[in-house]
Amino acid sequence: MLPLRRMLPILFCLALLPGFPAKAAELTASLDRTRLGLGESLWLTLTAPGHSWGTPDWSALEEDFAVDSQGQSTKMTWINGQASSTREWRLRLVPRRTGRLTIPPLKIGDLESAPLSVEVLPAALAGRQGEAPPVLVEVEVDKTRPYVQEQVLYTVRVLRRQPMSQATLEDPRADGLLVERLGEDRPGEVYRDGQHYQVVERRYAVFPQRRGPLRITPPVLSGTLVETRPGRPGGSRGSRAFEHFFGQDPFGGLDSLLGRTRSIQVRGPELELEVQPPPAAAGSPWLPAKSLELTETWAPDPPVWRVGEPVTRTLVLTARGLSAAQLPEDLAEVPSGIHQYPDKARTETQVQDNDLVAVKELKQALVPTSEGEWILPEVRLAWWDSVTDQPRVARLPAHPLRVLPARGGAIATAPPARQPSPALASTETPEIPSQPVKQALPGDRMPATPSSSETPGFWPWISLVLGLGWCATLWLWWRRRPLPATPSTHRPPAVPDLSAIRRACHAQDPGGVRAALLAWAAARWPRDPPRLETLARRLEEPAAETLRALDRRLYASEIQDWDGQAAWASLQPALEKARRRPARDPRQTADPLPPLYPRLLTQDREDRGPVQA
Repeated sequence: MLPLRRMLPILFCLALLPGFPAKAAELTASLDRTRLGLGESLWLTLTAPGHSWGTPDWSALEEDFAVDSQGQSTKMTWINGQASSTREWRLRLVPRRTGRLTIPPLKIGDLESAPLSVEVLPAALAGRQGEAPPVLVEVEVDKTRPYVQEQVLYTVRVLRRQPMSQATLEDPRADGLLVERLGEDRPGEVYRDGQHYQVVERRYAVFPQRRGPLRITPPVLSGTLVETRPGRPGGSRGSRAFEHFFGQDPFGGLDSLLGRTRSIQVRGPELELEVQPPPAAAGSPWLPAKSLELTETWAPDPPVWRVGEPVTRTLVLTARGLSAAQLPEDLAEVPSGIHQYPDKARTETQVQDNDLVAVKELKQALVPTSEGEWILPEVRLAWWDSVTDQPRVARLPAHPLRVLPARGGAIATAPPARQPSPALASTETPEIPSQPVKQALPGDRMPATPSSSETPGFWPWISLVLGLGWCATLWLWWRRRPLPATPSTHRPPAVPDLSAIRRACHAQDPGGVRAALLAWAAARWPRDPPRLETLARRLEEPAAETLRALDRRLYASEIQDWDGQAAWASLQPALEKARRRPARDPRQTADPLPPLYPRLLTQDREDRGPVQA
């Protein structure tokens, strides 16, 4: 008798023979549940005999269900010594609508499954009928009968009781609807039917663009829901105590790793708006807003009006409950004697609380072309108050103004060329058109002077006086200009005698000796007057040593003896010799490089500080 371990491969091969009896010879379909809420999913399992060939046709399910995922497996079983094999397909289905849906018969070859029925309830009703749904999507609007182009606050709330991953939320949409998202999502917590939910709120500003009924397609939430196992939060009291004791479930993070997740797709309810046309009392342009404000500023402030000189006017329009695209482009008119050059409008859209706030800044350069008195008309902008449902008007008062003549006294027909003003910084400098001029006929000469109707004023006389003064100044400068020096007439400045130095030495005054020496050296070398240490290098010994002794006497920390009579006897011969020596530029005869070993005078300066010149 063969051992059991050798018989198992033989029995396995016999089980695969075509003639081997099978347990099932039919195609069966089963569901994990037959009642669920919209947005939830269910599992469909289709089982076929192991000897069947082919794959099922799932196209019949696409009308009422979305196939989220599918898998296939083969099973082998042994019952009373007989082996059987089966093939199995598992599909995760998401219903597309509510009501009683039917899963039609499915076929593989000659085999066909029986139909199945599924009841799909609305998400809110499913929560009241049984277990509360894990995820809800709620939508609401602040008004259902808005005017055309009026802002409607559309709020979406996503509520969940279980963790989700890879969640995405579509935006609401409809034909003839502009959608603007307001700010960031707002997290929070709410209770629904006694159940605690984590909520995320998202707000939109929607603007209907046509009158009549408008159905808004709700947003759709798609994601993966992590299914909780028995003993997870929300389970028994003992499981919660277990988590409280250990801090958390040690096996909680294995749910997603072990495939305990399912995809969900939750759709919010549809909403319908009844859009109204603008009322008969509304103005043009049509501006339905919660508030509207119109302000103006001037540059310069207050404005000074003069022919040919621009004045910048800035209008700022702020509207709550409108988008920047709805605000008008042109607001103010000007009289015929003033030309306007508008700058490019600057727009901005902000989010404040639950509203869009549109801001538009309009700049214009106003250039008077003729003097006189003018009036800037009043600025009026009609709008509709959507809060009180009444018409309103934003106003800026009229401005009477007096235009002065152009600078220079004459009436200018066009302003001179100038740099662009701050109001026109973002555009090119406009070309100011001039007043019409009489065209010259062939053979005629254009007059070079103003016409008889235009008096030149006193400016020509002022110009004549200034010209004569300039000519007189030029003539005086030419008369008193210095003559160029020549070698024959040039005389060097006289060098003073040595009497001042002699008197200071006899008076035993070292400070006076130093001052007299520096004055004498400045007269001797006027182009490069030396300091005391420089003078010591220009004199010969023993005069140089005498100057170093004088330097030590003046700046040493301790008072040293100094003999003025001996100093004069040493200095007089050297100074007389330097006085008779021909004058040369010391900068040309000096050494180009300083001495390699500084002498005693430089060392003494480092010890006692710099010699004061």
